[in-house]
Amino acid sequence: RDTSSTLLARATSSHFLQSPNPQEDSTMPIHTANSKRSSAMVATKRQSSAPHAAPNAKRAKFRHDGSTRVKKIYKGEALQRMYESGEWSDLSIKIKDSSKTFTVHKAVLCPAWEYARAACTRGFVETQTSVIELPEDEHVVAAILRHYYELPLELPETDMEAFLIRLRVAIDKYGVGGLIKEIEEEFQICLDAMDYTQCVEVGLAVFEEDGYHMENMRQAAVKAAARDMDDVVRDDEVWAQIQESPEFMRQALIAALPGPPIPADMRGFERGAVKRACDSIEAHEQAKHMRSRQLSGSHMHTTFRRLPSYSFKSLILSSSFHSTTIAFYSQRSTVQHTKMEPPNTSAQKRKRDEEQEKPQQIGLLERLYESEEWTDLEIEGLTKTFRVHKAVVCSNSAWFSKACQPGRFIEGKANRVKFSYSEPVVDAVLQYLYELPVSVLDLENEAGDLDIKQLCKILVELQLAVDFLQLQDKQLKKDIKHAFREAFYKLEDFEDIVEIGAVVFLEPEHLFIKFRETVMHRTIPWVEEIISSESALEHLKRSSEYVEKVVEIRTKQLYYEDGHKAYMQLG
Repeated sequence: RDTSSTLLARATSSHFLQSPNPQEDSTMPIHTANSKRSSAMVATKRQSSAPHAAPNAKRAKFRHDGSTRVKKIYKGEALQRMYESGEWSDLSIKIKDSSKTFTVHKAVLCPAWEYARAACTRGFVETQTSVIELPEDEHVVAAILRHYYELPLELPETDMEAFLIRLRVAIDKYGVGGLIKEIEEEFQICLDAMDYTQCVEVGLAVFEEDGYHMENMRQAAVKAAARDMDDVVRDDEVWAQIQESPEFMRQALIAALPGPPIPADMRGFERGAVKRACDSIEAHEQAKHMRSRQLSGSHMHTTFRRLPSYSFKSLILSSSFHSTTIAFYSQRSTVQHTKMEPPNTSAQKRKRDEEQEKPQQIGLLERLYESEEWTDLEIEGLTKTFRVHKAVVCSNSAWFSKACQPGRFIEGKANRVKFSYSEPVVDAVLQYLYELPVSVLDLENEAGDLDIKQLCKILVELQLAVDFLQLQDKQLKKDIKHAFREAFYKLEDFEDIVEIGAVVFLEPEHLFIKFRETVMHRTIPWVEEIISSESALEHLKRSSEYVEKVVEIRTKQLYYEDGHKAYMQLG
C-alpha cells in the first residue's frame, strides 16, 4: 500500500482536482475497510479497549431531515435488583417474631421514609447497629419496602382482605402515605367480588380497628354490606353476626334505605347543582337541613335501635321511614328553584389544566442523583467529581461492581474512581446508570445549547466509555449512533466535517462502523474542497485510513467521469 503522504500527493495533483459530476456523488458506493487495528484513543487519552467481534456492518436506514427520534429514557430494573439481591446494603430490617430479615439500603429508604431516617440519624440504638426491628408480619413489611423501591404491590393469594387491613393500619403507624390510595382501591376490588357473608365478615374486621384513617375502608365495607342487605336480614346466622358491631349494622342499614324520589327538574344533575339552583343562601340551608334529616336524623336512628330484630322489608315499610320523606316534601314549597342548568365546567377545566401543568413526581433514582444524599462513592472526571451510590451504579454496571469490591482494587478501598473522560460524558454515563434521560442524546432540548462540533466529539467519547464500562444495552448504543448522525449532518463547514471524521477514524473500527459510514456519506460532497484546503488536509493526515477512503472515492468519481466522456466521444 502507498503511504498516506503518497496518497495525499496523488490526491492534490492536477488530475484529481477536476470537478466531479455532482449528480453521481449521492450514488457513489462506499466500502468499509476490512482490516482491524488498535490505536491510541486521542479523545479520551487512554488505551484502546479489548477487541471485540466486529458487529454486522449492514447499513441501517436513517432519515437525514433531523426527524429521527431516539429513546432517551432507559427504564431498567436497578431498584428491583437492589431489593431482591440485597447487595451493597447497609441496613437490616428484622421481623420481631420471625427469622426473616430484609437487607435494604439507607440511600433508598432514608430520603423518602421519615421513620427510617429518624432511626438511622438521631442517635438511637438502630443508628449504631443499623438494624431496625418491626413487630408487623413479613408480608406487611415487604409491601412497605417494595413501595419505597418503586415495585408493584404483591398481594397474598389467601386472606387478602385481612392483609390489606393490617397493611392499612401499618402505613398509618409508619407514615407511608403513598400506599393509601392503592390499598383502598384493592380493598374495594375485593369487596366487589364478595358475597354478602364475606362482606359482613370483612366489615366486622374493619370496624374493629380504631382511628379515622380507616374511615374510607369502613365506608366501602358499609356499601358492600348494604348492597345485599335483603340477603343479610334473611340469613339468621349472618344477621346475628352483623349485630356484633352495632355501628356497622346501623350504617349498613342507613345506606340500604332508598332515598326520596328526585323531582323531574333535578334529574341528571350532580348534587352540587342543588346549591346552584337555589335563589338564596336561606333556601339552600333549608334544603340542606331537610336532606340531612332524611338521611341521618335522630328519628331514624331511634327506630333502628328499638327494632334491631325487624325484617328489612318491615323496616322499609314502617311509617317512621315514610314520615321523614313526607316531611321533606311537605316543605318543598318553601324552597324556590330557578331554572336548572348544566353544571359549570369552567372550574373543572381550570383545575384539570392546573394538574397537567404541575411537574411530574420525581422518581427515587432521580432524587438520589440530584440530591447526592447518602452517597458512598466518588467518580472523578477531568473537570468535575460526582458523588454517587454504589448500590445503584454497581447494580447496573458489571465494571463498577468489580471495581468497588473491597480488598480487591484500590477503588474499593478508597471509594473513589478516576476517569479521563470529560464532564458531559461522565454525566451521561451516570444518567444512564440512574435510569434518567441522557441529556446529550436529546438534541432538541438538553443538548441544543452545545456546539455541534463539541457535541460530536462528546458522542464519540461516550461511545468509547460505554464500551469500556461494558454497558451492554443495545438501545443505548443505537441511540448514540443516531444522535451522532443527526449532529454530524448539522455541520456546515467542511473543515469541521474533516476534523470530526479524523477523530472517528482514529478509533477502533469495530466500535465505529456506523460512525464511519456517517462520516463518509457527509464527506463525499466535499472531496474537492477538502483536497484543495491546507487546513482540511492537516486534519485528514491524522488518519491514514481516512485518507485512503477519500482517495478511493475521488478515484471512482474520476473513473466514472472519464468513462462517461469516452462514451460520449464514441457516440
